[in-house]
Amino acid sequence: MVKFITDLPLWNPNDTARASLEEDVTTEELASALSEMLTGWAPGPNSLLCEFFKALSTLGEPLPLDWHQVEIVVFVKLGRPSEERTSYCPIYLLNTEVKLLANLLAHRLMKHIQELVHQDQSGFMTHNIQVHNDLAMTDLLERPAALLMVDMDGAFSSVQ
Repeated sequence: MVKFITDLPLWNPNDTARASLEEDVTTEELASALSEMLTGWAPGPNSLLCEFFKALSTLGEPLPLDWHQVEIVVFVKLGRPSEERTSYCPIYLLNTEVKLLANLLAHRLMKHIQELVHQDQSGFMTHNIQVHNDLAMTDLLERPAALLMVDMDGAFSSVQ
């Protein structure tokens, strides 16, 4: 397993990509990321709503940054027995500034996404077309092959 992980071809950004990802956050980037955030969602442990940050930005005030906390709320899924661990659904309430920073970083990464993601990945990719994968799958179905599926449910709950 260690060999598999160490042999994974990880993205090594070129100097231009690295520089653009490591730039200081600009006011424009922050304003753009903030404008895309939806209002009316649950806040994190500091209880500051997205609406608060949007109001601050119109006043020209600096945004407070506190991303060291998360609140986990656990719900029982409808119609599921509460005695089973698979019946529970955790929801992580992150502080709004964490979501804002994540949005900003996502925008930066999107400029380099074609370098990061293999061309065969078409789901959730704007420029990669699903029909290419469909044709590749059709080609594979013509060949003799075997399929192995492993169910990992509960595999980590038994680790000592």
